[in-house]
Amino acid sequence: MDHRRRSTTDHPFRLLTVLAWIPAFALSLPHGVRGHLFPALGILPMTFSACTGLVHLANQAKSRGVNIAMDVFCACFLIAILVPSWITLSSGWEDSGVTVLGTYGTAPMMMNFAFHICFVLHAINWRAIFRQGKTCPHCHGDLTSRRRHGYLRVDGDETPRPEDKGHAHADNGEGVGPMASQDPQPSTDDEAARLV
Repeated sequence: MDHRRRSTTDHPFRLLTVLAWIPAFALSLPHGVRGHLFPALGILPMTFSACTGLVHLANQAKSRGVNIAMDVFCACFLIAILVPSWITLSSGWEDSGVTVLGTYGTAPMMMNFAFHICFVLHAINWRAIFRQGKTCPHCHGDLTSRRRHGYLRVDGDETPRPEDKGHAHADNGEGVGPMASQDPQPSTDDEAARLV
């Protein structure tokens, strides 16, 4: 899937990451004013998350690697605030009103955490990872043996070996491989003799 098309399908969810900042700020700040550090610190990762969403909504996110890195950063930052927040909130039932306020404040953080994890999983090209090198890029046949098929792997790309250029691909009964040419191929000795 094209990167531009993929980012377009993410737009509604990116908008939700921006909108989630409003309740997170409105609920976490009063909880912090009452003297609790967590989950009030969650405003910071939520701000990063909202800024990342705004960049995507403005179609300014160009590099897929940077996008994945930012989503991983936001997800890690959010979970680093959520875990201590849950621990703090679970031990503070003596002031139930403040605890409920802080608990509601973590809900938008959990939502954005889930969104960023989904963005990362969606951005990774799983098909390329699991099917890498399994099919021929030209005839789309199954590559049981790259050497027999006439392709060598060079820097992550499938390139034909020089001696196999021009060969057609056919099923020779043992998987896909280059079709044997009808004419006998000259050996390197014959080539050298012709040059001399």
